Amino acid sequence: MIVLGLDLATVTGWAVFSCRREQEPRLIRAGLIDCSIKPGKDPVGRRFQLLWDGLGNMCEALPAIPNVVYYERAVGGPAAGGPAAAIALGMSALVEQWAYTSGMDAHPVAAGTVKKHATGNGQLTKTTKLEMVSAAVHRFGTRHLPKREPTPKKPWAYDDNVADAMWIAHFGACRETGYAWAPDSR
Repeated sequence: MIVLGLDLATVTGWAVFSCRREQEPRLIRAGLIDCSIKPGKDPVGRRFQLLWDGLGNMCEALPAIPNVVYYERAVGGPAAGGPAAAIALGMSALVEQWAYTSGMDAHPVAAGTVKKHATGNGQLTKTTKLEMVSAAVHRFGTRHLPKREPTPKKPWAYDDNVADAMWIAHFGACRETGYAWAPDSR
């Protein structure tokens, strides 16, 4: 079985794992889909088209088409988080439609569930991203993690969107196959 994990954002992280019943999932490939638009110049719908096209291009480049997609659940709505929440909900709806037209099941996963899977602690804190990236580097290595310039707000050296996508896909692969994973079993 092939499992795709998505961390939906302006720069969407993706990861693909191969898995068999009760065996450790294996990372095949990971990367980014840039859904950036020029504010005031591009219509907001362009962002969704970039995601749709990026998902199709990613699948064409893979050795096998995913059977199922897991993605981080968007929370709130336009009233709860403004434009960013509206875009996240739109991207979630687009992934559901893309999965349906591609013959895949789609499953949203709560951020806390993914963090607990990766680190053993589901509490979302200011250090969550750093913990998730560190856990991904420790577990999956750096081969598929794009490097980035650390900043005061994001002091890690690897892309957190891809790291999150790796953990989302790993969670999905374990769930699909019944593989018993515990963060300390690394």
